[in-house]
Amino acid sequence: KLPFQIAGTEIYSSASIGILHASPTHSTSEEMMRDADTAMYQAKRSGKARHEIFDESMYVVARETLQLETDLRKAIEKNEFSVLYQPIVSLDTDEVVGIEALARWDHPEFGKISPGKFVPLAEEIGWIDALGELVMRKACTQIKDVFNELENTHDLKLSVNLSCKQFARHNLVERIAQVLEETEFPAHRIKLEITESVFFEYQDRAIEMLNHLRGLGIE
Repeated sequence: KLPFQIAGTEIYSSASIGILHASPTHSTSEEMMRDADTAMYQAKRSGKARHEIFDESMYVVARETLQLETDLRKAIEKNEFSVLYQPIVSLDTDEVVGIEALARWDHPEFGKISPGKFVPLAEEIGWIDALGELVMRKACTQIKDVFNELENTHDLKLSVNLSCKQFARHNLVERIAQVLEETEFPAHRIKLEITESVFFEYQDRAIEMLNHLRGLGIE
């Protein structure tokens, strides 16, 4: 925990440690390293700078996560995600003022996977851009038809969540503009929802991108 100096710069470091109590089930060094490594990654996911002792449940979770990573890629490629919509209601008037698009994944083996699970996984394996674009394209296509079918919807806006990790993509603004153009969804009727962490992670770059999006008429 004590800092050290390198070329006049003060450096802080920490360790995440995975511990394995070897047993007769570990017949090779590779098996021991695999399970110790699994425990170490559990320590990292639990907040880093700590230790975790391996148990079999960790292996089950690691194996399930690996399968989910593979299946997530396939689900995105095959457009297997669905989009549900929930109304945004004004507390003052009780009127619906907007619609929020929510991505859903119904896994053939594990059932309904929570967005709290598959969104971070998509971010981790680098597929959040493809997932975000898939959801936006599907939402714009479906809600445009609803807006066209119903009367007096000119004030309603479609809200779509945007992961801060998508701001790592240099052509994010261009891709969003292309989706709106291809689906013929009016830019002024879409609202992008982001978390404040985007400003900490991407700073001036994020502000520039958001200004470009606003220039297109997007909230």
